[in-house]
Parts: sequence; C-alpha cells; structure tokens
Amino acid sequence: MAFLYAGSLIKEQRKQMGLTLEKLCDGICDISSLRRIESGQRTPSTFVFIRLMERLGFDATKYFVNITDKAEMNFIDLVNETTALLKAHKNEEARDKINALESAERLLSKNEGANIRKQMVMSAQCTLSMNIRGNKEQRRAKAVEALRLTIPNFDIGNIIEYLFTPIELSIIITLVNTYEIDTKVDIYYQLKSNMERYFFDESERAKKYTLILSNLANQLTGTGRYKEVLEICAIGISYCIKNDKLDKLPNFKFMKANALFAEGNVTQEIENLVAEAIYGSKCNENFVAVELFSSFAEEEMRLTLNVLQSKDDERNFTAACNTIRLLTNAGEYEQATEKINEIESSLLQPSATDNNRIRRQTIDILAHDIALSVNDAPEKRLEMVTKAIEHTMPAIDETRLSLVRHNTNSLLLYNALANIYNEMGDRERAINILRQVMTAVEDFNTKDDEIMPREYALIVSSLTTMLNLSGRYDDVLLLCDKAIQFCINYDTYRYMPHIRFNKACALFHTGDTKHYSGLAVEAVYSLKANEEHIYAEHCKDYARDVMGVNFPY
Repeated sequence: MAFLYAGSLIKEQRKQMGLTLEKLCDGICDISSLRRIESGQRTPSTFVFIRLMERLGFDATKYFVNITDKAEMNFIDLVNETTALLKAHKNEEARDKINALESAERLLSKNEGANIRKQMVMSAQCTLSMNIRGNKEQRRAKAVEALRLTIPNFDIGNIIEYLFTPIELSIIITLVNTYEIDTKVDIYYQLKSNMERYFFDESERAKKYTLILSNLANQLTGTGRYKEVLEICAIGISYCIKNDKLDKLPNFKFMKANALFAEGNVTQEIENLVAEAIYGSKCNENFVAVELFSSFAEEEMRLTLNVLQSKDDERNFTAACNTIRLLTNAGEYEQATEKINEIESSLLQPSATDNNRIRRQTIDILAHDIALSVNDAPEKRLEMVTKAIEHTMPAIDETRLSLVRHNTNSLLLYNALANIYNEMGDRERAINILRQVMTAVEDFNTKDDEIMPREYALIVSSLTTMLNLSGRYDDVLLLCDKAIQFCINYDTYRYMPHIRFNKACALFHTGDTKHYSGLAVEAVYSLKANEEHIYAEHCKDYARDVMGVNFPY
C-alpha cells in the first residue's frame, strides 16, 4: 500500500528532525492517530496527510495523492481557483468563490481534518481582506484565529520555532502586513530563518521563500537599510536562478538596482538590472510591474527607457523567446508565429557565429512546437527538426549520438526527432535515438550543472512510452524506477507523472495487480495539477478502459 511508504517516510523524517509525535501532530490530529499512520495501521484523510507532510517540509503530492470522494476533490479545486483569483487581485470574483468554498467546507464538516479545511477558507478570507485593505485590527484578529486552528499556542514573537505549512505561511504574511514597518522587518527576518531551518524539500521551500525574501527586501528599502537590501537581493537572485523561480527574479533585480542607486552608485550595472527587471516582468506577463519599474526608472533614477530597451541584445532575444512559449502554451499560434517572424527580422543577424547558430536553432525549436500544436504533418515537422539540428551538427550520424556531449537544444531536438519517427511507424529507429542520447547524458554530462535534469526526464518519458508500445515492459520498469529516483534527487518533477503512468502501464501488462491502479490515479491527478488536462484525460481514458482503473472523481 502506498501509505505504508508514506507512514514510514513521515516517521523517518520526524525522527531526523528530532520531533516528538506531539509536536508534529499538534493541531492536525491526535497522537494515537499519528502513531497508527506511521505504523501503516491507518490511512489518513487527504487533508491530514498533506498537512503532516507540509509540516515536515515536503510537498505531499510528490509521494501520494488520496482523493477519497467527489466533495473533497471539489473543495481542493475551489481552493486552487480562489487562490488564483486572489493572486490576480480579482477580488469580487474571489469573494464569490470564497462563498462557494464555505459551502463546500460545510458539506465536509463531519470528515476528518475539519479544522484544516476551515483554515483554508479563513486563509482566503485573510488574503481578500488584505487585497481590499480592510481594517487592520480585524485582519490581525482573523489571521491569529486562523493560525490557532492548527497551532493552538501560536505567538507572533516566537515564530522561528514553529513548523509552518505553506497555508500557515500565507496567513502569517497577511498578519505581518497589519504591523508597522520595523516590526515587519523583524518578523520577515524570523520567517527567513525559519524556512532555512525547517524546510527540507527544496521545491516546497521555493513556494514561499522567494516571496518572504522579496517582502523583506521591500520593507528594508522602506527603512533605508540599503546594504541589507543588497544582501537579501543577492540571496534572492541566486535562489531564483538555481530553483527556476523566475516570477520574483525581476523584483530582486529592480530592488538591487534601486539600492545601488540610493547609495550613490552610478554604474552600467544599474541600467542593466532595471532593463532585466522590465523584460523579466514582460515575460511573466506582470504588466503592473512593468509600468511601475518603468515610471520609477524614468522619474526617480533619471534613466531613459529607449536606452534601457536597447541594452543587451541577448536579453531581448531571451525575452522574445519566452513570450513565444507563453503564446504557444495559451493556444495563440498566429501571434506566436508573428513573434517568430519579428525576431527573425530584428534580432537575428545574417552571420555564421556560434551564438547566431544557436539562436536560429532555438527559433526553429519554437516553430516546431507550434507545428506540433496545430497537428502539422510529421513529414513537415521532420524537415523542420532536421534543419534545426544541422545549425550546430551539420553531419547528423544517428549511430554515434551516444558519443556526443549534448546541450539543452540538442536533447529537445532529438526527442522531437524520435517522436516523429515513432509517429511515422519507425519505432525501433526512434527507440535507438533516445537510448543513445540518454547514454550520452549519463556518460558525458556528469556534473550537476550539466545534467539538464528536466530534459533528461523528458527523454526517459518518451523512451518508456515507446518501450511500452513495443511490449518491453521489464525495460520500462527498470528505466522508470531509475528515472523516478533521478527526478527526486534533482528536484525536477515536470515529467514525473508521465514516467509514473508509464510504470503503471508496464505493471498492468506484467500482471502486477497490486500497485498499478494507485500509480495510475496518482499520475493522472498530478497531470491535472500541472494543467496538462488533455494528456491527463488521455491517460485517464486508457487507465479506465484498458486497465480497469476506477477513478474516485
């Protein structure tokens, strides 16, 4: 059973952190329940399991998803929808969702974890009140009440000692905003130390750590403590790049530029940082930040925007490529194609330099992604991919791919090439390409900064899909187990659901009736969480119709 593993994981991590049963379960469940969960004698509810894992600093969905009924699924969907509306400051729509969330919570009031669900509702109410600048005293009282649902003895003056979950951190951030600026700085420093001390899962820390650092740097700016701003921004920029958390990166760069400017520095670095912040915000489609950064740069820093916009040709190219990816993912294929034509006319120079060849290859990859999305014929896409490969590897020899050191572009291209061959009926050729590329990465890209874990996981995902279709289930199981551990080691989960579903299929076809059903349900739910809805439905249909899996929602 999947929860036997989860129970042992909870127990192992709790002991490693030196926590008692009482400290871990406080406000979540009683001690006897936790003891039975750790021993595998009891299956916890969705909300209790997730909250225990989060308190230990883990993202529970990486290990197990247990959706017990439609009402629970509806509640979780409403939480996610409300969170998205609040983040976008669509407050009236969010208010309606919160009302629906309260109704959904009442339907589940007799289920285990009632205090946790109530806290989720109150967290949304706290954020809405913060967005509309409600009465500070009322906001503070509401936030403390919400926190004490799961932390009965919560004390704002001692937050460094608590084991916070992401939802509790969200509530604390709304609470902090009710205090004066010096108190805010002190609390954010405590929160920073808390996250560095307790969050062991890097992706789970990343959900809130950059927000806390950004808020801390912003408050320090308000107090004129610019040296500390620079220190926090250096940490934030490094962390964003390392963990691919690019939503806050423009904020850190702009605050760093402002701190340098405030300290009397007049350097090229300030102009570069402001330009990067503006372009990064455009890529993130945060146009409020674009306007804010632009006006502040012109009015306060006396920087000229047409100078900023001409800075660093490479940055312009990267920003344009990110825009194309966003348009393609949103289904705006005509606009994406227009953007490609714009780049080819303005940012690509007719030269044969290595940098320009890589740029042209990148553009060809983006064009292929559009062609794939609109279901262009495989023959046309084969021509596009072959042309793209030849920009950096003029003589393609498919028999020697395992002897080549690959980069991100070449991994994406050979994955596309293999999938095209598979689509055209030449599956063995496709499998051979993917095996060779996988071997090359394992043999040559041995350093952590060369592994390219996301692209490697994509290769394994495609390979195990084709091996399943070829009936080589033992090979699939070996590769999937290896890849799942790889994803956990390198903290990359984009293709984990694909790999887990492929493993479920292989288990089914080898007659393992004990484990495949749970894996398939987990994989489909995770695909939905990644917003890969079309592929999730495809997997769900196959699991239900071919494998006989019963989905609880």
